[in-house]
Amino acid sequence: MMNYHMANCMNTWLHIGEKVINPVKVKTAAMELFVHQVSDAVFKYTWVVKNYSKFVAAHEGFDSPPFEVNINGMHTKWGLSIRFWKGTDGHRLLNPIVLCLNQISRKNVFQIISDDDFNESSVMSQHNKKIHISFQFGLFNHSNGQDDPISVTSCSLPAQSSQDLISVGFQEVFIKKRHLDAKGNIIIMVKLQMHSNEEKEKHTLSNDMQKMMELIQSIRREDVDASLPDIVILTAQGEDFPVHRHIMACRSKVFAELFESPVGTNGHTLHKILPRGASNFMNVHKFDMDDLSKECLQQLVNYAYTDRVKGLDAHANALLAAAERYALPGLKTLCAQSLANTIQPGNVANLLLLADRCHCHALKQKALSYCEGHAKRICKNLAWKVMEVISPKLFQEACEVGLGDSSPRLG
Repeated sequence: MMNYHMANCMNTWLHIGEKVINPVKVKTAAMELFVHQVSDAVFKYTWVVKNYSKFVAAHEGFDSPPFEVNINGMHTKWGLSIRFWKGTDGHRLLNPIVLCLNQISRKNVFQIISDDDFNESSVMSQHNKKIHISFQFGLFNHSNGQDDPISVTSCSLPAQSSQDLISVGFQEVFIKKRHLDAKGNIIIMVKLQMHSNEEKEKHTLSNDMQKMMELIQSIRREDVDASLPDIVILTAQGEDFPVHRHIMACRSKVFAELFESPVGTNGHTLHKILPRGASNFMNVHKFDMDDLSKECLQQLVNYAYTDRVKGLDAHANALLAAAERYALPGLKTLCAQSLANTIQPGNVANLLLLADRCHCHALKQKALSYCEGHAKRICKNLAWKVMEVISPKLFQEACEVGLGDSSPRLG
């Protein structure tokens, strides 16, 4: 039986009930969901694999029952599958497993088009649409009663109807003792979120704020009007970033304290300019923030106005530190999620140091989990040696999750 629970219209969580693996094909029920935007909904599917240890010994791979996600006239059918790597000797490896997400079919029944979008060119563009998929696997941890999540993965698929099986993506997953219950069962989950590249936020606050920010950053100094920015932030390279005092102060208590400081302190100066067509000079307060590069400050301001960051992957390290320094917890979360997707043997030590320095528990736990699952692939590079000297407690913590015992290279 398929059960759905709607928390709220925005950021809806839908739970697709437990499915027990069975060699008999199961016909799944389906429910249609309508939301303002497809990306408002996050779907969660749970797959219970009974007698996992015995089952994997007898099968080269196996698939979950199919499950359907029907939203705004887009009908999709999905499935999970487990496959195995083979070693150099040709024998199958039982750990780690390869967990795959597959789109079995897609059918677009109709499209909901707003009055603003209803024109010939927009209708024709429906054929060029892509659906952007974000998904996250997890394994239920029986020792603490919570899911052990794996990093979020994203990809794009053609939006048109299709009956072809498409492999959306896969992740290496390590099955630990904590993932097996007393009967040898494991519980696998996947969270699934979709949005279209044509899904526009034409009448949202974030979109309007984006326009305002672009406007004030495109004007020349002599064009500044009293109704526009009243604060200018200076970067290390001397670049000007005009902003609104109240917007930045509401977003960050650190900025609020900076802006309230007397002129002459905290890099605070007063600059007089004459706007175009005006007869009187106006005062614009300037703040020197030479700890941020132009690119980093641009993205920080973009986040403050819109809750979004463009090209986050390229600046996530610097932005995480800036988010911690200027008390922007939402930006900190975005950076942590982005960095968690980049963890690999060569950078895990650097990310542990960064997470520890920025008090980012989520990223630290992701990095430690990676160390636990990939101990034999991690060598003691310079970053590990630095960690051992400047943060011996963190180094010991990493060793305790498996590095010290399973990898003599870190000894």
